[in-house]
Amino acid sequence: MGKGVVKLGDGNWAVKDGNLLATKQTNGRFKNTEFTVTRGTRATYVGRDGLIKESDLQNTNLVQNNDFEDLGSELVDFPNASMTLETGWSFTNNILTQDGSGSGSTADVNFSNNSFDLNKQYKFTITVSSYTSGDLHLLLNPNTNVAFNINGTGEFTVYGSFALDNNLHLRAGYGNFVGSVSNLSIKQVDPNDKWTLLNTTIEDGVLNFPDNSSAAKYAINSNASMMDIGGTYKITLTVNKTAGGALKVLSGTGGSDLTPAISISSSGTHTFTATNNTNGNRLFLYTTAGQNFQGTVDNVSVQEVKTATPRIDFTNNTDGHLLLEPARTNLLTYSENLATNWTTYSNTLPTDNEGVSPAGTNNATLVQKNGQPYARIEKSISLSNNTYTFSVFAKKGITDWIKLRTDGSSVNEVAFDLNNGVGVQGSGAPSYNIENAGNGWYKCSMTATTSITIVRLYVVDVNGGWGNTNDASAYFWGAQLEEGAYLTSYIPTYGATATRSTDTCINSGTVADFNSTEGVLFAEMAALANADATNPNRGLGISSGSTNNTIFIYFQASTNQLSFILISGGTTQFSGGTTSFDVTSFNKIALKYKQNDFALWVNGNQIATDTSGSAPAGLSELAFDNGAGNDKLFGKIKQLEVYKTGFSDDQLIRLTGTLGTHFYESYASMAGALTYTIQ
Repeated sequence: MGKGVVKLGDGNWAVKDGNLLATKQTNGRFKNTEFTVTRGTRATYVGRDGLIKESDLQNTNLVQNNDFEDLGSELVDFPNASMTLETGWSFTNNILTQDGSGSGSTADVNFSNNSFDLNKQYKFTITVSSYTSGDLHLLLNPNTNVAFNINGTGEFTVYGSFALDNNLHLRAGYGNFVGSVSNLSIKQVDPNDKWTLLNTTIEDGVLNFPDNSSAAKYAINSNASMMDIGGTYKITLTVNKTAGGALKVLSGTGGSDLTPAISISSSGTHTFTATNNTNGNRLFLYTTAGQNFQGTVDNVSVQEVKTATPRIDFTNNTDGHLLLEPARTNLLTYSENLATNWTTYSNTLPTDNEGVSPAGTNNATLVQKNGQPYARIEKSISLSNNTYTFSVFAKKGITDWIKLRTDGSSVNEVAFDLNNGVGVQGSGAPSYNIENAGNGWYKCSMTATTSITIVRLYVVDVNGGWGNTNDASAYFWGAQLEEGAYLTSYIPTYGATATRSTDTCINSGTVADFNSTEGVLFAEMAALANADATNPNRGLGISSGSTNNTIFIYFQASTNQLSFILISGGTTQFSGGTTSFDVTSFNKIALKYKQNDFALWVNGNQIATDTSGSAPAGLSELAFDNGAGNDKLFGKIKQLEVYKTGFSDDQLIRLTGTLGTHFYESYASMAGALTYTIQ
C-alpha cells in the first residue's frame, strides 16, 4: 500500500460548496478529500478579524433597490425644454418669470415633453429663485392633480404620478403669483421597476404605507430568484410605524407565510431567520385593510444562510480551529437592542446603537446609571429548575464593573471587572468565566442550577456592593441564556427564541486513504468543557463504518479525561485514559497502531503502550464520531492527520511535541515518513 497522509487544518483551512476540504497526499501527489458537514441552522463564529460572523451568510443582498433610492435619468432639460408660455410668463436667461398678470388656468407653462408614463412615480424638484406674492402650482394633468403649492423661495420636492395624461404644467395660482423659477428636475422613481406597488409609494428614499384603511397595501420585489424553496434566509428591515396594525413579510406574488411567519407591529430594525416553503420566491411586504399598517419601510435585506457550512473559528488563536458544538437554544427572545426590548430600572438610561459591537456594527447598547447606586436592565422569563448558562458581551464605559444576575428559586450573581478581565462570585454558587473578545469587549458568563424568573444586567462602580450615586456606564450586546453546564457560541435572537442545531462532520476518505495494517492517527484538539453529562463520549477516529473496527480518541462525558480505544473484529485491542491533561486546552495526541505494537502519545509524552493485539481491518472513513454516527465530537480541532506508516518514538515526540507536524526534510526518511517541508 502506498505511503500517504490525510491532513486537515494546521492553519490551512478550505471550504468548498459547504464542505470542508482536507489534503490527501499519496506517493507525492496531492488532491482534496471532503468532509460532509451538516447542521440545519445558522450559527456564529469568530472570524480571522476577531469579529463575530454568521456561518456562510451570503454577502449579497438579494433585494433589488433595497434602500428605495434608485432614480432614473433627468427627463427635463430645463434650459432647453419645449415650453408654451401663457399669460404673464416670460423665459429669459434660463429663468422663468411670472409678472403677476396671469392667474388660474390661463396662466400656465405647458411642457410638451410627453415621455412621462402613466401611473409611474416621479420625483419633482423645482427651484424658486425669487418670490414676491401668490401661489405657484405644479400640475401633473391639466386642471387636476395639483402636486404642491409654492409660496416662497428655495428648492421644493414632491413625489407624484400622471393618472390621466402625461402633460406637465406650472400654473400661477389665483393669488397672482409673482416670482421666478430657475430650475425644474423630473426623475422617475424606481426606474427599473424593482418594486410592484399597490396603494403604497416610494418617497424620500423609503417605502411609504399611507393611511388607507379601506384597501390592502403591498410592495413586491421583482427579483424572481430571491428565495429557493426550502432555503433559509436572514431578513432585515427598518420600520417606522405611525399607526395601524401589523406589517407582514411574505413570499411570492400572492403572499405566502414564511416559516416561522413574520409579522411586525413596532418601529425599529427587525431581523428574522425564516425558511421559504412555497413556490413563491419574491419578497412580499403586505398589510390587510383590517390591519391598515401605516408608516415607512427602509433598508430591506434578504441574505441566504447556508446552514451546513463548517465554522472555522479564530477565538484566542491565529491559526483557526474547526468548531463543533451540540444543539443549544438562546432562551432570551431579544439578544440585541436591549434598551428597546428589555425592561429598564428607574433612573437607568439605556440607549441602543451607541457603540460598535463584537460583530463590527454600531448596535451595542449603552447602559448608564443616573443618581442611583446602580443601573439595571432586565428580562422576565419562566424556566423550571435546571442548569443554565447566562452570558453577555460587555465593555466598560466610564467605570469598570458590571454584574450578571438571575432570580428564581435562588439568586445567582457574579461581578465582572471589565478593566482587568476578572470575575468575582457573589450571591449563590454559580461558576463563571470571562473571555477577552477584543476591542475592549469581554464575554462574561455564569452557570448555575436553578429555576429562573428574571435575568438582570447591572452597571455598578465598585465590586462587592452597589456603589455610590456617581454616574457609571457600560456597553452590552449579545445576551444569551442557554440550558447547559457550559457556554457555547453566540445565538442571535430577534423576538423569538432561536436554536443552533448540532454540528456534525463525517465521511472523509475511502479505503484507499487508510492503511489497516499500520499507521498513526494524530489530532490537536480541545473539549468544550471538562465534563458534559448531557452528551456521551465525544471524539473522532478512523473506522470501517461501524464500531467493529475503529480507532477512536475521545473525551469522556463525566470526567476531565482524555481516552482512547482501538477495536479489531469487534474486540478491544488497546484502550485507556488519562486525567493528566486539561482537556479544554489544545493537546497534541497521536495513536500509533500496528499488530502487537500500539502506543498513545500526548504533548511529547508516551502515555500508554501495548505489545499485543491486532490492527483494525477495513478502515475506510475518517469522521468526528465513533464510526457508527454516535459519540460525536463537540470540541475544537486545530489539525487532524492520518499517516499510512508507523512512526518511531523520536518521530512521535516530534509529532506531538513543540515541533508539531512541521517536519524538516532531514527527517523525511525516518520510518518511511513522507517529505513534508516546514510551512
